Amino acid sequence: MLISKKYTKEELLEILKNHYEKNGKAIQSYFCNKNGLPHYQTYIKEFGSWNNAKRLIGIKEENLLTRYRFSKDEAINKFKALVLELGYVPNLVDLDKMKGLPSRPFIDRVFNNYNNFVEMCGFKLNTGYGGKYKDEFLIDEIKRFVEEFNKIPTPVDFDNLEGYPSRKTFTNHFGNFNNIIRVAGFEPSYMSYEENIEKYTKDFLISELHRFVDEFGNIPTIENIKDNDEYPSVYWFEKEFSNWCESLKSAGLPLNISQHSDEFLEQEFHRFFKNNGRIPRYEEFNRSEYPSFWCYQNRFGSWNKAVVAYGYEPNDANRKFILEDGEICASSYEFDTSNWLKSKNVNYDRNIKYQSFIDNYKGKMDCDYVIDHNNEIWYVEVAGFLSEGNKLSEVEKIYYFKLKYKEKLLERQGVNYLIIHVRHLKNKTFEEIFHFIK
Repeated sequence: MLISKKYTKEELLEILKNHYEKNGKAIQSYFCNKNGLPHYQTYIKEFGSWNNAKRLIGIKEENLLTRYRFSKDEAINKFKALVLELGYVPNLVDLDKMKGLPSRPFIDRVFNNYNNFVEMCGFKLNTGYGGKYKDEFLIDEIKRFVEEFNKIPTPVDFDNLEGYPSRKTFTNHFGNFNNIIRVAGFEPSYMSYEENIEKYTKDFLISELHRFVDEFGNIPTIENIKDNDEYPSVYWFEKEFSNWCESLKSAGLPLNISQHSDEFLEQEFHRFFKNNGRIPRYEEFNRSEYPSFWCYQNRFGSWNKAVVAYGYEPNDANRKFILEDGEICASSYEFDTSNWLKSKNVNYDRNIKYQSFIDNYKGKMDCDYVIDHNNEIWYVEVAGFLSEGNKLSEVEKIYYFKLKYKEKLLERQGVNYLIIHVRHLKNKTFEEIFHFIK
């Protein structure tokens, strides 16, 4: 993170006054970090404008207004004459050093920005009379952006950003945008196309889809990827796999769309009940003769809502368990675990965000239990949804991916943790499972 020196208003005015008395002038653009002075934007922020600051140190009003005494036509004519004399279009830094010409604030106020002003005078930057930005100036503009906005810029930051060169200007001078970021002494905050094309292989993109499932617990949609700038853009998936559906198929993930009619979905649900004498668990509607669970999930919002819509009561595997104090458990295994912990007067919290205790994690996963006992913190996951069979359903595979990712995060963080599987609950007592609780 960039840390800028803080000045009081009195210090700012004293520095400006000393500079003015020593040099006989106070040029706005000269006030920047590389010259060992507070940035002029600091003065504008503190005093409302550069001229307001100069007024406060006693500069006479007529001296303040000298560079503003232009009509629009006069400013254009003066600039045309200057370009014809120089043989090139000056940049803003050069312009600020020339006397008797429109100032940068005047140009921004009357012409919106310098590019517009140059074009209205009949010239173009980087063309016409051959006027070009100097590399040093462009590097300083990157540094100015970082100081002003406290972040490393990306190319889109310079789209229609008044008072700065365009992104095309930077890339024309330095080959690609990341080159100038590095030359300016910063680490790029995004990958250029050339860097992306080497990294974004099919295997990498598939791993990113699995990472999304691990972090958020659901199959990503195009909108999910577009809204999350921590993942490759949809462009890369469509480039490598031709379309989004093929991306999901290649990753072994079910499509999150359904082409089945409402009548067919209901018919298949009743058929399962007739053949088995019970309602299905939602993991049974994946990679089977029945429509995917996701078809019902997308149509009704949740599996249980589909169950109720068809006239049934949700079964134990899908319903919530509520303790007397209002605590909600997602399974009978959590219900038994919470009751035992309460019987031992163990302090714990439920469903704590991994973001709150895992460094550099920005996903949405929760930890089932956070136990505070004998001055130790333990993070506990109850894997009650995961069956003990050899063959996992598609939904269980997603749950398993998520559980393994949680374990990886906990191990990386170096905290005390416990993963409780169904087999543990069936073969051990709670005293044996919670060995750290005495």
